[in-house]
Amino acid sequence: MSRAVKIFQGRFGRVALLDMNASLVAHAHHHCHILIKAGGSDSAFFVRDHKQALTDETAVLVNAWEPHAYTHEPSVGGQTLILALYIEPSWLSEIQQSLALSAHPRFFPQTCVHIKPATRKIVEEFVLELWWAERVGFEPTVTCATPDFESGTFGHSATSPRSRFYQADNTVSPPM
Repeated sequence: MSRAVKIFQGRFGRVALLDMNASLVAHAHHHCHILIKAGGSDSAFFVRDHKQALTDETAVLVNAWEPHAYTHEPSVGGQTLILALYIEPSWLSEIQQSLALSAHPRFFPQTCVHIKPATRKIVEEFVLELWWAERVGFEPTVTCATPDFESGTFGHSATSPRSRFYQADNTVSPPM
């Protein structure tokens, strides 16, 4: 069963680290969101009735209220760890008025984009921060004002959640 490994929520929306090993039915959110593979097997989402690859080199973009689905293909490999960024349109419009269009169903003109190596490195560092947040404590960096920020974890235990490297014997180790 797919599960949320970590979720951080605030006025900005929600950031989730998802361990995907089962399909999700077609659904939609009021958030626009970005789906990035954090580890494990390549996979895909269906957006606008087209299969969009989720690999180390791509990200899937989903507009607000745009139906999308995840189809798990166990024959392709094991599980997929996904970094999901659910961005609150009202928060974006507070940053810049023109970003209020993020609530529009065609805010993202395409559903899949290439990820540059520099972006991939930032994603990997961010996933490590999410991974270890529970064990070492999580304090968001305060650069201007104190952010409106809440955090929580789901399905946690004495062992860390699945790493970005799924081993053949299904044992796990933290991302390195």
